[in-house]
Amino acid sequence: MLPLSVQVPASIVLLAGGAMACFAGYRLFRLVLGVYGFILGALLASSLVGAGGTWTTVAAAVAGGAAGALVLLVGYFVGVALVGAGIGALAVNLAWKPFGGDPHWAVVLVVAAVGAIAAMKFQRYVIVLASAFAGASKLIETSMGALNTVVLITSSLTVALAYHYSRVSRGRLAAALLLVTLLLGGAFLVVKYFEYAHHFHDGHLPGRYYRYAALQVPGASMFWTVYFLMTGLHGIHVVAGMGVLAWLAVGAWRGSYGGDYSTPLEVGGMYWHLVDLVWIFLFPLLYLI
Repeated sequence: MLPLSVQVPASIVLLAGGAMACFAGYRLFRLVLGVYGFILGALLASSLVGAGGTWTTVAAAVAGGAAGALVLLVGYFVGVALVGAGIGALAVNLAWKPFGGDPHWAVVLVVAAVGAIAAMKFQRYVIVLASAFAGASKLIETSMGALNTVVLITSSLTVALAYHYSRVSRGRLAAALLLVTLLLGGAFLVVKYFEYAHHFHDGHLPGRYYRYAALQVPGASMFWTVYFLMTGLHGIHVVAGMGVLAWLAVGAWRGSYGGDYSTPLEVGGMYWHLVDLVWIFLFPLLYLI
């Protein structure tokens, strides 16, 4: 272990490193990584030296700390480069598929090298965006997203039941179930309205309109751009699906479908299921991760 006189400063350094990682990790990530590597290396080296003289222990701790910092930093950059190289190799293999056969090893090597260089070049921006996205995602109303998930899953059930009853020539019951689906779709939009209103009030807005003072980091406004773009496009498709289901409900009430002819209701139901499936992907992507 470190000498008693060094243990308290080492603890302070660890606490300071943890604070930096929490509040400014995207800016000081490599510095914090080096500090942790130094501490770990110093602890390991001083433990190996044992109960030697004070200066011997300190020298071993300094040398071990320098080695530990170097190992962690080099390991980090090597890992980043390997990820970029792997993505490059995968991309060239996928791009080569239409031509048949496998790409030449030299082509794979060159593209992998380009991927490694690009990963090294842009790793800082990835850290910045990841930190900003992680912070901004905590501001989303997860309970509202969960409620809307339950609403849409239930609406998929009512659409499926409507198709079933249409097939057995119970058109009015099918129309009633489609009406329930429309009500559930409206409930989804109402919940989304209150969710949007909360974000507008607090300044969780995309691009240059972002004005939330408690999270002023690069990339936070980009998260809200992605959020409003994806959920807004999904909302438009919900409205379109409700229009289709309303038209189908009128036809089912009039007895236009039944027996062997329920294709319009089947196609409209498939569209609604697709809208629900997209939300099932959006919910964990935006609200949980």
